[in-house]
Amino acid sequence: YCARAELQPIIFEGWLANGIAAGGQLTTTTDVENFPGFPDGIMGPELCNKFREQSVRFGTRIFTETVEKADLSRRPFKLWTDEKEVTAQTVIVATGAVAKRLPFKGSDEDSGFWNRGISACAVCDGAAPIFRNKPIAVIGGGDSAMEEAMFLTKYGSEVRRSLPQQQVQQGPAQPTTPLRCTGRAQQLQVIAPQWHGQC
Repeated sequence: YCARAELQPIIFEGWLANGIAAGGQLTTTTDVENFPGFPDGIMGPELCNKFREQSVRFGTRIFTETVEKADLSRRPFKLWTDEKEVTAQTVIVATGAVAKRLPFKGSDEDSGFWNRGISACAVCDGAAPIFRNKPIAVIGGGDSAMEEAMFLTKYGSEVRRSLPQQQVQQGPAQPTTPLRCTGRAQQLQVIAPQWHGQC
């Protein structure tokens, strides 16, 4: 919108900010099935590229640099990267999010099951066929973990929530699928003897 309004926007898309490529978590996602306009779904990196191409088409200048410092005390605002200093009348800060991963054997991206059965976002991935009518485990002890577990009860045959502490929190509503809260998660490992690279 800024480019179409001829406001001459600049985007600093970051250089491996938080260890993730420009485009954020969406670049690490496989099938995106809940974005309007793609009835057959679209791969996360492909969707990011389309966003980028559309911005550039309307004149947005994009730099693959991370903003290291900002002075927002007076206008024009000043931003610094390792390579340049920029002034702007308006700054939109869109830092994104980073999934909090629990490292254990079989959970990595290269040889494990990340995005192939292991996810960090129930809302993003919970309705995917890989999770439907199957037992699902949620690991976490906070309110977010309980919310994710409650959400997943709509899709899984059973949802187990493993707590870091022996503490059970009650959800706001009764789930339609059994929700079990179990004790502390220990010695986690993904075992899939039938795994042939497909889900």
